[in-house]
Amino acid sequence: MTTLYTKHKTLLLLCFLVAFQVNAQFSNVSSTAGITMTHDGEAVSEFMDVGSGVAWFDYNNDGQQDLYITMRTGANYLYENNGDGTFTDVANAANAQDASGDGAGVVTGDFNNDGFLDLYLANGTEDALLKNNGDGTFSDITSGSGLEVTGDRRGTSASWGDYDDDGYLDLYVSHHRPVALGAYDITEVQDFLFHNNGNETFTDVSSLLGISDLQGHGFIGGWTDFDNDGDRDIILINDCIAEGVGAGTEGTKIFRNDGGTDGVSDWTFTEVGHSMGIIDPEDPTISDCRNGMGIGVGDFNRDGWIDFYYTNIGNVVLFKNDGDGTFTNVSNSAGVETQAAHYFSWGASFVDYDMDGYQDIITAIGSLDIPAMINPQPNMLFKNNGDETFTDVAGSLGINDNNKTRHIVHADYDNDGDLDFLVHNYGETPMLMENTINNGFHYLKVSLSGVESNSYGIGAKLKLTLADNSVQYFETRSGSNLGGGDDINPYFGLGTNETVLEMEITWPSGTVQVLENISADQVFSVLEDESLPIELASFVAVQKEEKVLLDWTTISETNNAYFSIQRSANGGTFEEIGRLTGAGTSTETLNYEFIDEAPLKGNNYYRIRQTDFDGGASFSEIRNVVFESTSIAINIAPNPVHDQNFTLSYSGGKSVASFVIYDIFGKQIQSGIIQNNASKEISTTGFSNGMYVIRVLGDHVDYTEKLLINQ
Repeated sequence: MTTLYTKHKTLLLLCFLVAFQVNAQFSNVSSTAGITMTHDGEAVSEFMDVGSGVAWFDYNNDGQQDLYITMRTGANYLYENNGDGTFTDVANAANAQDASGDGAGVVTGDFNNDGFLDLYLANGTEDALLKNNGDGTFSDITSGSGLEVTGDRRGTSASWGDYDDDGYLDLYVSHHRPVALGAYDITEVQDFLFHNNGNETFTDVSSLLGISDLQGHGFIGGWTDFDNDGDRDIILINDCIAEGVGAGTEGTKIFRNDGGTDGVSDWTFTEVGHSMGIIDPEDPTISDCRNGMGIGVGDFNRDGWIDFYYTNIGNVVLFKNDGDGTFTNVSNSAGVETQAAHYFSWGASFVDYDMDGYQDIITAIGSLDIPAMINPQPNMLFKNNGDETFTDVAGSLGINDNNKTRHIVHADYDNDGDLDFLVHNYGETPMLMENTINNGFHYLKVSLSGVESNSYGIGAKLKLTLADNSVQYFETRSGSNLGGGDDINPYFGLGTNETVLEMEITWPSGTVQVLENISADQVFSVLEDESLPIELASFVAVQKEEKVLLDWTTISETNNAYFSIQRSANGGTFEEIGRLTGAGTSTETLNYEFIDEAPLKGNNYYRIRQTDFDGGASFSEIRNVVFESTSIAINIAPNPVHDQNFTLSYSGGKSVASFVIYDIFGKQIQSGIIQNNASKEISTTGFSNGMYVIRVLGDHVDYTEKLLINQ
């Protein structure tokens, strides 16, 4: 009986393994691709296995995604993509080894706008800025750049973002507890914010964020416009070391960008995380912060508002952006609270791995060398079900390895239209996981070239409307994944859609560009449009009875195709409610009107998008009308008036209203006020016989009535 059971159990196991191999849709191709290095972290005696980084980027602009990997004690790797599925390490020839640095985080970005992606290395001791010379080589220009970050601190991540919209990328650098684990002052692990001066030098402006807020144990500070106000904010994920020497209990921070006139001297950031509902933890009796490590930034429910996902020891956390200045922890209802209590999760990112149009979440998980640690700890890939819930499918896809993973970064390295993963393991060999899913879905990759904005359009927002009328949103960023970065170019899974009806790009400069009827399955290149089709002189919106009137005036139009009238209930996500044809090219003063026949109850935010025949566009300022169905009643009796008086009655509005009487030539004859639900007797002494107009204006009310006097 025992033997029979054993045979059956073995057979079942073999069947399971065969089924697993058939269903697995990511394949480890590291060996055939030539990525055979081993991370040297195991050679370092340290309590925390921290200090590794990996980033995808096209360093030589040949259209192939290359790979940079940092090392602790040895030279870093720059794997050049040969375009045939293989890679060659060219770090030595490219002068990109940084062999003397204790490697950790790496981030790519074109800091000097020369069209080539540069490297910033957040090391364990001395950081390094490697300038891409454009000829396949790099130069270390750290000395004299203002980025000489030194000291006994563990660099973890860095990220680029243009906070003052001057067209040059600024830099945030995160630091964890020092490499040496003896006694130390918490100030030794301060993070830094650097302003790009535009001449290949930087100024330390960390004080703009408040130095005390930068003295946690930072893992990643990522840039994002979470409040849709057009500028780059910062979300900072800190580790919680609540006890012992050098303890630091700074929780998650959100630095809201409140603007200024000079990016160095008078810019304002306000820390608003706790007030917005980003609370660490929900049970404050445990400690003052979570063990935050990595951050995923994306729009998982496709509502136009950026959501946050960040990793932890134990359960990860998903915060949904409510679009009203608050966030809600939806981790439990979304189904991502599935990790074991002592799982260590690290890097994370939103990624549409199956091209169905919904952003999934990849999570790197890996243990530390602690005897009591739970092992194994498999990576997780949460599939977005399209209903604000997720399901972990890592096992069925073959992506749930249980090495000491720290980072999982994505790019389409083989240019076949789907996104592949590089799984980077501390002290172990990385895994290049080729995406072999073949579901027939379509994609669109976008390559941005800024003109007024930074050269790669980092910080741009894209809105896609597809043939099936679904809408997707994407915000470009650099360095939001812990210790490294994904391909910075926007990528969209289109599902069964073969056409993008409209792509709206809001550049960091504020320029808005609209492009239409884009075919799927291509790399679509966009150059930032500097031209604006019209000069808008005025724009007003006012309630008139049960409708809303929009009125605007142009004093010049150049190549102006049409006006798109857009409305929003919250000021963030706008939908088109109508179009009016533009004048093409004109130097005359022209007036336009549009009636919203069915305004929303409550807030109605309106904006006018002007679009030229080449797809260039600009937006008007936003106007708000608080609409309430009032069923306004205005009554004039008698009408016509045959003696010296008539009665004006007003009801259905709010408080008091004003009234104005105009003659047929538009001249004001008389004015006054009238209470709601009241009548007012008005004398016609001095009025000539003829037609008049009475206009009553109240709270969100603009009502007119004709009056005939025939005495």
